[in-house]
Amino acid sequence: MTHRPLEEPLRAVRPHPEAHWDRSPTPEEVDPAVLSALLHRHGWQRRGGTPGRYGRWTPPGPGAGGTSLLVPESRAFPDSEDLLGEALVALSRSGTPSAREVLVGLAVPSDEIRWWRDVPTGPADATSWTVEEHLRAAARQTLLAGALATRARAGYYGARYRRTAAASLENVLVGSATGGRRLTAFVPVGTTRPLAVRLHQALYATREAIDYQRA
Repeated sequence: MTHRPLEEPLRAVRPHPEAHWDRSPTPEEVDPAVLSALLHRHGWQRRGGTPGRYGRWTPPGPGAGGTSLLVPESRAFPDSEDLLGEALVALSRSGTPSAREVLVGLAVPSDEIRWWRDVPTGPADATSWTVEEHLRAAARQTLLAGALATRARAGYYGARYRRTAAASLENVLVGSATGGRRLTAFVPVGTTRPLAVRLHQALYATREAIDYQRA
């Protein structure tokens, strides 16, 4: 184990994707089409609304109660900005986990890469202390492999490109769900899209190989 000298200044810590917020995104910063796409991605259901003007969205899962959002389809109508503002306030006050993820997606344009692990649960749906640690370690190794693959083609990388690949992960944000069985990495589109593309290609090829062996 190494120790940092007392006189050495502390390094800046990258904030958690939720930790730096003091407000929700403003209506001027939000594209209605992006908001609708994020709601759909995170399991919200569209239940009615006026076609071509707005849609009514309700959260996923049981216990949604009377919560619903009116989301305009564009800014073509005078009340579009007001509806966006009300939808953002409702998301920020919602206790639904997916509402927080939608807001993170609006604040950090990114590809979302998800991991989950089926493990036995204990009292009150709790899990072992090491479950989330193992999941985070596996997720980081997967992302690092994707980052290495964007540098060059090689059967074995060793130490080559490892430092630059690890540095490319500095802007990747991570959010975990309660219980430690699910993890989401927010991979910035502007700087790290090639990593997400290579990872998708590798997973697709793996799935094809497994299907071939099972056939």
